[in-house]
Amino acid sequence: MSGYVFRLKAVLGKSFTENDLPGALDLPGFPPIEVNVINPNGSKSGDNRYAFIARGFTSDAEALSAGERFGEALLVVGALRGIGVRFDGVGGGSQWSDEVKKRVEAKTGIQLLDDKFGVMTYKDGAAGIASISGELQIQTRLKLLGDGLSELRCFAGKMSDRQKTCARLLNDAQFVGHTDAEFVLLVAGVEALCDQYDLSPDHVRLVEQLEAHLEQIEADPDSKTTLKNTLSHAKSKSIRQSYMEKFKLLLGKPQANLFDDIYRYRSEFVHDGKRRGEFATKVGELRQLAMNLFSADLRRTASLNEAPSSA
Repeated sequence: MSGYVFRLKAVLGKSFTENDLPGALDLPGFPPIEVNVINPNGSKSGDNRYAFIARGFTSDAEALSAGERFGEALLVVGALRGIGVRFDGVGGGSQWSDEVKKRVEAKTGIQLLDDKFGVMTYKDGAAGIASISGELQIQTRLKLLGDGLSELRCFAGKMSDRQKTCARLLNDAQFVGHTDAEFVLLVAGVEALCDQYDLSPDHVRLVEQLEAHLEQIEADPDSKTTLKNTLSHAKSKSIRQSYMEKFKLLLGKPQANLFDDIYRYRSEFVHDGKRRGEFATKVGELRQLAMNLFSADLRRTASLNEAPSSA
């Protein structure tokens, strides 16, 4: 087959059942996407590693663009469907020396590529990639992933940096083996969506006028520095103001109050060293709140982008 290929290697929090693999995903806007497990020998790495491969692109740039869009769609599905997806910031992958690569290509005509997580592209039939083994654990069905991708792929390529960070944190939370750590990651995912600098121009202008006035006052330098820092912080909302506004806007006041109560646990844990080992009763509720907020934020952003501009 001619053309270019994208290959996305990812670690999933769940494995697909044996009957599903090798399989394929049929998504609008993409050629058929092959799904292959990369750990057929069942090594004990503890990861569920998969390669998602699509062929038939007319250029390397087209393949890369499609691979990046598919990767973002995977992040959204992993976060909102409880599958868990990671493909950046993950170590591993074989590293071949340049000498070995040259010898292989000279003898076979095949370009030897380093195995890596995330998206890579190459000419179909002209590259070879070494695989790394992993261990299958909790199972899910490939159809569930396909259904999620069909529903949520519309958000791929349209997420803000904050939304991408939230998606990664909600996915990361599904890989940690300790409830306390999962709790902190889920809270961080919510915090990532909250803009502390979304203040009115009048508010910012007033603070800047106070800063200018402070410069004209004769006073102890240390005291002035302390006040400057205080005024600088006044240009942003507190994290509590930010998340309360976000929850009230997207999910309503009862959900805002519920998260506010949960956040106190996080503050006592992080700042006071309390509550360790007490999050088992809260983490499920927090996970659902975080997923609901992320979903609502994605849909609100999409609706705002689709709204016709005023004449």
